[in-house]
Amino acid sequence: MSGRISAARQRGQHLLAAAGTVAAMARDDLAWLTVQAGRKLPSAARSRLGGRATRSRGVLGAWGELLLDRPDRARERLSRLPRSGPLAATLAVHAGTAPAPDAPAGQRARWAWLTGDLTRLRQLLEEGALPDRLDRRVRGDLEALTGGPRPLPADRRDWPLGREVGATAQHRPLHVLTNSLPWTRSGYALRTHAILTAQRDAGMAVAAITRPAYPVSIGKVLSTDVDVVDGIAYRRCVPAGLPPGEAERVDVWAEHLVRLAREHRATVLHSTTHYPNALAAQAAARALGLPWVHEVRGQLERTWASGRQRHGDADPYGSERFAAWRAREAEVAAQADHVITLSEVMRQDLAARGVDPARVTVVPNGIDPALLERDIDPAEARRRLGLPVEGLWVGAVSSVVHYEGFDTLLDAVALARRDGLDVRVAIVGDGLAWPGLKEQAQRLGIAGHVLLPGRLPRAESLRWLDALDVVVVPRHDHEVTRLVPPLKVAEAMGAGRPVIASDLPALAELVRDGETGLLVPAGDASAVAASLAHLHQDPDLLIQLVGAGRAAAAELTWTHLVGRHASGYSSATAWRDQRVSWGKM
Repeated sequence: MSGRISAARQRGQHLLAAAGTVAAMARDDLAWLTVQAGRKLPSAARSRLGGRATRSRGVLGAWGELLLDRPDRARERLSRLPRSGPLAATLAVHAGTAPAPDAPAGQRARWAWLTGDLTRLRQLLEEGALPDRLDRRVRGDLEALTGGPRPLPADRRDWPLGREVGATAQHRPLHVLTNSLPWTRSGYALRTHAILTAQRDAGMAVAAITRPAYPVSIGKVLSTDVDVVDGIAYRRCVPAGLPPGEAERVDVWAEHLVRLAREHRATVLHSTTHYPNALAAQAAARALGLPWVHEVRGQLERTWASGRQRHGDADPYGSERFAAWRAREAEVAAQADHVITLSEVMRQDLAARGVDPARVTVVPNGIDPALLERDIDPAEARRRLGLPVEGLWVGAVSSVVHYEGFDTLLDAVALARRDGLDVRVAIVGDGLAWPGLKEQAQRLGIAGHVLLPGRLPRAESLRWLDALDVVVVPRHDHEVTRLVPPLKVAEAMGAGRPVIASDLPALAELVRDGETGLLVPAGDASAVAASLAHLHQDPDLLIQLVGAGRAAAAELTWTHLVGRHASGYSSATAWRDQRVSWGKM
């Protein structure tokens, strides 16, 4: 009975926190809040809603284009409107159109942040032009980007003195996360869950906590303070009132981390991308005298810049925000007691940015050992799913975002079918590029041969992976895709599916051309089509790639990789002890 009362109380607190957050977001930017809410819908529903909205010639049509992540079309529609009201002006900023010099200060601040103009943001703060909450938010976001550690949490009265130098114990990591299962099923969340499970199975006592306000911040308002998935407990940090600025949120998070670390008797804090996670872990680790490991899983500043290019920015990589963000990421990595990253090319990039390579451990994307046991003929897998058995089925289980390059795959399939090859496509997953792929398939005349079932539960997604003859990873050539490897390559190889991938450094570490897979120039649909035809015509090569790919994937099970985490934690502990003995803590 008390458990049910506690759960009800927690859900009530989360609901109140959500109401306050939504109210604040509505005051700040109601138009964009509605776009973000619409983007939380399943892909098919989002596509239908956006399609209906775009039938309007007014502001609603531009709203629909933004919902479907087509900022160029939204800009064009808004430019044709005879008059621009507040709603249209706000949407125009998000579509990539600069506000007028006499526009409200909130719009000008929003544009400055979106385009990375930090000087202009500071000028608006000095002028006192922003509403109070927006002023706090901007100050907090800029403060978090400014160099240096965050202050220690305020209340230190009951804190322990920390772990003694040289003390040894079984590793008890506390993981500091952005998001997690069951509410988010991204590659990030799946990697996290696999690591926690492997560490637990290896005898470590693990704990995990997600960023402030998650999962309330993504609309899961009836969640509780703990979600247990496969025996792994994910704790939440949902304060009744969430500060608007990033710096204050980091400080709130650090306080939660201290309390949980003491409760868990943590021996190491393990944060993951990006810098707010690192700053909170750093502050808590300093307060508790614990070693801190930071895991660089991506480069979100590059992802942001790539997205801004789609919104029409001329040089987002040259913006103040990109430079400050990139410097902040390098700074926190250099200050961590040890760093973990996903690939050798990412390790080299960190070294070039001032991180000691001797304190960087590469832990690549791993797989569940059970994948190596999957042994089903693709045609039989299709029969079980009720799909046509005939044809060469290609695709992937993936996030459906623009840099994944699935538009190139659809172009390649259209070319291959034009040459007489019966190619079918299945892309399982969701993301902002989903509506565009559906529209592209119709435009190319291959809609009847393209399946986009959306995001599916893990077990069902694997059945679709079984149904593919070839997995294609046609990522576009961006700075982020050259560095950050996706999870789906190792999983495809482990499941016994040959891989065709873009010839980018992060992918080429695992896909060795002609040995464990085939590499093609990024964005080259003709090369993808030719590779598909080659595999169709050479079954011996296909069998060879499957065998070599599976052998490579067998070295990447989490059972094998978990030892690298233990080694990283030991290195972090030794490095911290050394600094303490030098008097540099």
